[in-house]
Amino acid sequence: MPKRRESGLVTNQRSESPTRAPGTSRESRNVVIFGESGVGKSSLINAIAGYKVARTSSSAVGCTFRWSRQEVEIDGVSVGIWDTAGLDEGTYGTVPAPKAEENLKRLLRELGTSNGIDLLVYCVRGTRVRKALLKNYSIFYSAICRKKAPIVIVVTGLENQEGEMEDWWTKNEAEFTRLKMRFDGHACVTTLDPDIAPSERLRDRCVNSRKALRQLILDNCSAERWGDINVGTWLKAALLDVRSTVKRQGQNPSAIPNVVLYDITAQKLDDLEGTRGEDLMEGWLAKAGDDPFYVYRIRDPDSGTHFTKKVTSRGADLLIFCVDAAFRRSSAQWHFEHFRNSFGGHLTPLIVVVNGVGSREAAQQWWAQEQLSGDGRAHRNAYIAHLPNEDDDSDKTDRARRKLQEVLKRLCLDTDDTHGASPWCFRLGGKNVTKFWGRLRSHDDLLTRSNVWVSG
Repeated sequence: MPKRRESGLVTNQRSESPTRAPGTSRESRNVVIFGESGVGKSSLINAIAGYKVARTSSSAVGCTFRWSRQEVEIDGVSVGIWDTAGLDEGTYGTVPAPKAEENLKRLLRELGTSNGIDLLVYCVRGTRVRKALLKNYSIFYSAICRKKAPIVIVVTGLENQEGEMEDWWTKNEAEFTRLKMRFDGHACVTTLDPDIAPSERLRDRCVNSRKALRQLILDNCSAERWGDINVGTWLKAALLDVRSTVKRQGQNPSAIPNVVLYDITAQKLDDLEGTRGEDLMEGWLAKAGDDPFYVYRIRDPDSGTHFTKKVTSRGADLLIFCVDAAFRRSSAQWHFEHFRNSFGGHLTPLIVVVNGVGSREAAQQWWAQEQLSGDGRAHRNAYIAHLPNEDDDSDKTDRARRKLQEVLKRLCLDTDDTHGASPWCFRLGGKNVTKFWGRLRSHDDLLTRSNVWVSG
């Protein structure tokens, strides 16, 4: 029998009728742990649980997208931890692509029938930050989870770190940012067993690591679980993006992301309900900070209920819905629901920008006051952002705009030329760079008063 340091629930994916510990919440949170082979994912799970629930292995043999599920209790919350096998550098590990894809299909089907994903945990070793880490990040965060679930990073193997273990993150955070890997939280830990630690200092590190890991999970599990979608549609989109990410070796230029924007405040408020016009405007090249985007601004639907779904051959990489706080909320949310459904907001990252409020908290409160969708969660998995009035403090407005630009860049799905990139992207590294940047437009009206898109 495994040694238990506290009561809890332990199962694996083959368990049929586990006995739930008293006080455990009825519905488990689903936490997916991923990372390369040999980074200590099984030891991490054991550290979270406080006793051995996952078998550790020193084998370097890859078995891409194979998985197991363990269930533990964290402060009365039942957490299903999905341990996924490592994706080794440059390939599908040592598993042929068809087998790897079959493993991935099984994983997604199981997650789909288990109520979706609450949190992604990227497990890495506390060594040098390598560009190869980006591929795993893109596959799980963008291709599989569509940037809909929160993601945190756990750095293991820091038992011998000089100074504090947190110093590793202080030293290396900028490198992750340079690689465009952004996280909602982090923990720098050791996953050694405190019962066999050879010193009091190391024992303290082990105990504090376990506390930090458990708190990281509780603090970052999504309040709005993602995964209540058509599993077949999810599989199709995920497989397409996984294939292109695996094939990408760095020599292919990145495609310019496609952003579909619907700003219902761009028209007269009293005329909006009956407006009929073009479904889709021409895409404009625009910049958020230093990054280019193709922005397709949508007008109200001709039919009153559905938009034209086709934007480009690749489709949308990000959806943005803009509304003014002075707008009638019930009408705004009705339009939002049709926009979301028409452009696949269940699989595409979505931002709601509320103009005319002073903080993100105020925007969230305004948006959540009245939800009209059938399940009462029209805003589910949408990032709620804000922008102040134009006449507000200029520094405050600039900070809000920069913050929104960072959100745009983070939430856009990762793209590459295998999906049918815009021809403009191939000019970034050639003789037409000046011509390219000269074509970027500064259109304040793209977000009406929001002024997110700026010229270089």
